[in-house]
Amino acid sequence: MGQKFRIRPVPFLLELSLILGLFLTSTNMVARGNDSGHSWLMFHSDPCRTGFSTTTVPDISYLLWSFRFSNEPGFFMSSPIVADGKVYVTEPFLHCLNASTGEEIWINSTLGISTLSPAVIDDRVFVCNSSSVYCLNATTGEHIWNFATSKEFTLWNSAPAVANDKVFVGNEGGIWCLNATTGDQIWYRGYAAFGPVAINIEDDRVFVVSSSVYCLNSTTGHELWWHPLGAYIQTAPAVAYGRIFIGTYVWSNHTGILYCLNETTGDEVWNFTTGISGTTILSSPAVAYERVFVFAGTKLYCLRFDNGDMLWWRGFDQGTLSSPAVADYKVILGTFDTKVYCIDVLNGNIIWEYATGDGIDSSPALAEGKVFICSDDGYLYCFGRDMVPPIIDITYPPDTTIFNTSKVTVSGTAYDDFQVKAVKVRVNYGLWMDAVGTTSWSINVTLDFGPNIIEAQAVDVSNNPSPIVQINITLDDVKPAIHTPIQSPPRECVLPDQWVRIFVFITDDGTGVKNATLCYEINESAVWTQKPMNYNESTGLYDGEIPGQSAGTLVKYKIVAYDYAGNREEQNNLGSYYVYTVIPEFPAIVILLFFMGTAVFSVIFAKKTSKLKKKDS
Repeated sequence: MGQKFRIRPVPFLLELSLILGLFLTSTNMVARGNDSGHSWLMFHSDPCRTGFSTTTVPDISYLLWSFRFSNEPGFFMSSPIVADGKVYVTEPFLHCLNASTGEEIWINSTLGISTLSPAVIDDRVFVCNSSSVYCLNATTGEHIWNFATSKEFTLWNSAPAVANDKVFVGNEGGIWCLNATTGDQIWYRGYAAFGPVAINIEDDRVFVVSSSVYCLNSTTGHELWWHPLGAYIQTAPAVAYGRIFIGTYVWSNHTGILYCLNETTGDEVWNFTTGISGTTILSSPAVAYERVFVFAGTKLYCLRFDNGDMLWWRGFDQGTLSSPAVADYKVILGTFDTKVYCIDVLNGNIIWEYATGDGIDSSPALAEGKVFICSDDGYLYCFGRDMVPPIIDITYPPDTTIFNTSKVTVSGTAYDDFQVKAVKVRVNYGLWMDAVGTTSWSINVTLDFGPNIIEAQAVDVSNNPSPIVQINITLDDVKPAIHTPIQSPPRECVLPDQWVRIFVFITDDGTGVKNATLCYEINESAVWTQKPMNYNESTGLYDGEIPGQSAGTLVKYKIVAYDYAGNREEQNNLGSYYVYTVIPEFPAIVILLFFMGTAVFSVIFAKKTSKLKKKDS
């Protein structure tokens, strides 16, 4: 922060009387400022030129739209005006735009040249052009009336103030009060106005600045008081809290001084200066939240309204002509360094900034929850609340994936047209968990056995949530169950070249049996032949066949099964495998028994034959 320099102390009794007067008169920023928040009707918001609005201000530099009002860069000082969902800007001519979209509704290509700001009241636009004041239909842009003054308006004073069906304008030729409906002159006074006039219509006062400050009766134009300042003034005074706040600069050393005067008497209450050469005040102060905000040199100062004590300052790379605007405890302004700044009212910290294509001389307008400001790059910028939700996608795992392990990494992508703040994930409607990363994110999760629902949601920096996306995945970490196989023919009865069928019952409590394989080995060859097994829906058994082998062949076999999660189970008889040996078709014992039987049969047959012969004889 910096050091505050004070010129004149204010006696305690005077301060006390002013504070008491403040509460007794109820003259405050809120009463005189823009209460609705939906409009910014004239330069610096309202007739009192407080630069305050009750609207909200976006927390991020979210660009809703931009409108190109000039094909060439230039010096564009105009402050936009917002009313009834429309934006009016005089760069370089008078444009009427849709405040939500930035689309042009109408343009008057003859009015608005070198104009600080129009004013809009009751569907009428009041704009200074050359030495005249024009009144147009705010909806169509059609001409209603115009009034010629004696001098040309400048960029510094061409900002009408409108209140109670009266239009107040001033230039170096004097001050005019006009009937807002007809354009007829109500009164005129010859006080030169270097900056825009300010009005306290409740107390029937008009304030005019040049090298002095003049207070006139707003009904008659009669002078009530004047206060010489001995400095050049081309900014608008701000009227609030029963006081007038005026920024000046001294030609001799280009040092700016902010004066606080009593609104009723014109007496000086306090003043503030940096005391540093080159710190001129070229923009109008804003008053809000019992603070005064003024830009001097390359710094924005925040002062107490009652005594001018400095609360904080914020330095910038370059100076500005942009008058600060205040709402939602934020200060908005632009500087010559091309940037729009949003600053915290309480501490001066920068909340956000946005770089345009050139320096900024325009003063911002705050309305409808938006920030409107012109840049010397030829564009009107509109910042607002980000209403667009982010988009999120789960890229891994694919939907319907089946896992056989409970620990899974879920990953994906998220997109937002401004910035993704966070991604969160939950499993089976449990607690939300923060993922690592934003536009590319991942998280490790633990699955439950069976079906699982994985959900993901992204949130952007404006706390807009994305639609929830989900995938359905399954955890099956249980192996299939393979029962003891049945062999046909039995292992002791397998003949040469006889095919052997194997039947087995296989179950799986998770995703189901995907396949079963019969594996067999011949004569300890260590080469396993694999044969897919078929499922028989009638029996509920898997069956496979081993081709017939020659006599004496030793066959080993086992069963391998997989489920749809990839779990593998093997039934190998506890490592001993299932074994059979092909028997000979006529074994030796069979042949021996055959010959023995034949011999016995022959002996018996011979004896019976001999007996028969004896009987016959």
